[in-house]
Amino acid sequence: MQDELRSEGFQILTIVVGFVFITFVQFATWAAFSDQILADALGGPAIVFWAAQVGLVISFFFFSLVGFTPETKIDVNLQAIRATSKDREIFIDLTDKYSVEVIDSDHYQKHYRKYAATTLIGAVTDSTVALIWSTGHPFVFGLPEYDLKRFIAVVEKNQSAHHQMKSSAEHDSTIRRTEPVPVS
Repeated sequence: MQDELRSEGFQILTIVVGFVFITFVQFATWAAFSDQILADALGGPAIVFWAAQVGLVISFFFFSLVGFTPETKIDVNLQAIRATSKDREIFIDLTDKYSVEVIDSDHYQKHYRKYAATTLIGAVTDSTVALIWSTGHPFVFGLPEYDLKRFIAVVEKNQSAHHQMKSSAEHDSTIRRTEPVPVS
């Protein structure tokens, strides 16, 4: 789904429907096989029943609560940040004006997540996330703590290098304008 809030709502609905389905399956299975299971508690049908129930519950909790996030590769250079994952590619132009900051993940959840223009890259699993505003569009990078620190350091380093190059170019053009032009 394109809208992340709709995807989240769909996931919650799927979890609830899955829980109800598993409950019905457990009751129906018990109703069908309870006589055999109670007759021989250590027999084959009982072991298969309990193993299937435990396996079903564990797999349900794993897929609904733990989940997974597709791998995201982030490349940063002086011109851009390019984030690619399995189903999308995001390009952030760093030659335009932008700002980078670290914000609390609660602030992201309460404010930026509900803002339709926000693009989330990665998954919010730690207490802080990186926020980059570029041309009026917020990009939130949900990375593990170690990767987040490295990412911020690289982006800030590139930001300062870009500003130095820009100010150096302005300084060079200023010097050229003030140099006397030889007259022949």
